[in-house]
This record gives sequence, structure tokens and C-alpha cells, in this order.
Amino acid sequence: MNWGKILGIVGALAFILIYLNYITLTFHYGILQVENLRLLKNLNVSIVGANSSAIIVRMNNPLNVSVTVCNISGKYIVFGKPIVIPPQTTKNVTIQITNYQSLVNQIDNNDEYILIKLKIENTTLTSVNLV
Repeated sequence: MNWGKILGIVGALAFILIYLNYITLTFHYGILQVENLRLLKNLNVSIVGANSSAIIVRMNNPLNVSVTVCNISGKYIVFGKPIVIPPQTTKNVTIQITNYQSLVNQIDNNDEYILIKLKIENTTLTSVNLV
């Protein structure tokens, strides 16, 4: 056997091993994303306090990765800049109220929609909730 064939076989085996390692890492990353989505149901959101100008919401992140609250919006509420909630921590988020009486009327009429946009690693989730 000549050296060209031996080096070709060794190179092909190295390429196959590197490619299999890449596939394994990609598969593992996909499993972690599915696991994060499964744990997302444990994301707790509760109202800590409210007045005529703001609502303070406590958000608990049970995941092993950071969750970014990108936006919370509604007809009469405004959210400031994005907030990062580190893994397995709780953070208070302040939502400003632009028109308190109109917000109360919308809630009483079951007509207030709140859009919540979260980012978990490279995945963006958007939820529209009727309050």
C-alpha cells in the first residue's frame, strides 16, 4: 500500500469523526432547547404591586439559561427597555400605565390584550393574552 492511500484513509476517518462530533453537538443543543421549552411552563408571573401609574410584576425564571423580557405592550401600558432575568432567579419588572381609567375599563370589558415578547437564547416567543 502506498502512503497516498494511507493518508487518504486517515484523512477520511478524521473528517468522519469530526462530522459525527458536530452532529452530536447539534443534536444535544436541540434537546436542550426542547427541555427549556418544557420548563417554560414553570415560569411564574405575579403582580407585586400596582397604582395609577405602574404595575410591578415579579417574574421567576426556572430555566438554566437567561430569559430576556423584550417587550410587554398593550393599548394603555408601556414597557421600558428589555430586562434580562438570569437563570433560576426572580426579578421585578415595572410596566408603566399611560391611561389608568381606560385600562380599568378595558379590563372590565374583557377587551385588554397584552403582548409579551420573551427571548430564550436564540428563540423568541410572543404571547398575546386577553386580560
